[in-house]
Amino acid sequence: MKEIFSGTVTIEGWRKLTAEGQKGITAYSDEAVEIRVPGGMLRVYGKGLNIEEIGAEVLVLTGKIETVTRCASKRKGDSARSPSDAADGASRSE
Repeated sequence: MKEIFSGTVTIEGWRKLTAEGQKGITAYSDEAVEIRVPGGMLRVYGKGLNIEEIGAEVLVLTGKIETVTRCASKRKGDSARSPSDAADGASRSE
């Protein structure tokens, strides 16, 4: 398990993602979910993504998870960042 923000992200078999410490969802479709976390965003890409559970700080996402990236929050003076500027990430290789 790799800590990529001040919380915990667990990926089980690339079929289930649990994010503890999340602060809400900013975008959702069956192919992409953007999750607000302390210090930035988590972007999850895949197929058939479904929010199985969401609570005050815990989110459980199921489906075929293909890529997870973390994008840091913009700070004063920073230029705009694109998803390709992600600081950390994990991808599934087939």
